[in-house]
Amino acid sequence: MTKSRKKFDAAFEAEIALEGLREVSTVPQPAKRHGVHPNQIYGWKKQVSTISRAFLRAARALRGWRGGA
Repeated sequence: MTKSRKKFDAAFEAEIALEGLREVSTVPQPAKRHGVHPNQIYGWKKQVSTISRAFLRAARALRGWRGGA
């Protein structure tokens, strides 16, 4: 008998990724608490940081923001 893969909704993934980004605890602690593998949290953290960087770049481009220079 094979095990089916768990599917998580985007809100759950974002919540856990943000918890990992806060760095209040180590990644394995929330992984154990929520029943996911730590590598999943690392992947979700990477997705959140990539998406947020792209969002900020787009927002700055729309406003004509040039940074602190």
